[in-house]
Amino acid sequence: MKFYWVIAFLIFTIFTVNAQDKKKDYKKLKLGLIASPQVSWLTSDFSKVENEGSVLGMSYGLMADFFFDRNYAISVSVIRSHTGGKLKYSTGTEPQMNIDHSYVTIQDGEVLRYKLTYIEIPIGLKLKTKLFRRLGYYGQLGLTPMINTNAKTGDDLALIDEIQIGDLGFHFGGGIEYSLGGDTYLHAAVFYTNGLIDITTNDDISDKTNLNSVNLRLGINF
Repeated sequence: MKFYWVIAFLIFTIFTVNAQDKKKDYKKLKLGLIASPQVSWLTSDFSKVENEGSVLGMSYGLMADFFFDRNYAISVSVIRSHTGGKLKYSTGTEPQMNIDHSYVTIQDGEVLRYKLTYIEIPIGLKLKTKLFRRLGYYGQLGLTPMINTNAKTGDDLALIDEIQIGDLGFHFGGGIEYSLGGDTYLHAAVFYTNGLIDITTNDDISDKTNLNSVNLRLGINF
């Protein structure tokens, strides 16, 4: 529910600022809706904890571009992201994990799927080209703070205190936008996010597990 309150507040702020800024020859603030099919995976720096494949997910939310020039903006989004990955725990690890309020030993060679939900707040610098026949291009890079709101296994059993509440990633990407007329644009882009923080909390394994993703961002700005 907090996710929807954040979106409501951001919408109110955007429309308020836009109403106060009618003298610019370009729109200083643009609102957008986005939906992103994505592929995500987990990586560990410990040789006995291996990435065992990627998972498909989806993210969606609201974005706002704060323009300080016609083709330069600070882009801020509020996104709910369904993500995760698979890890294989090899010989000698066998950690105990709190799964559905019971401590379970992960057996040698067992693959554990992580189904994770985050609230992401990507903040980045967006650079745009001028439109040519209604078509333009843009690139963006920045940081993505993330708050974990749910963590489960592949069998939908709760992972209790096994995932850090916060994460931070570095993102970059780019894409195209198409003008529908006026200030309304369709856009599509590919973004890569590289996790910078260990997202796991298990004391039985001293490793750093990062969450990474590639997503196809589709949306509309107005």
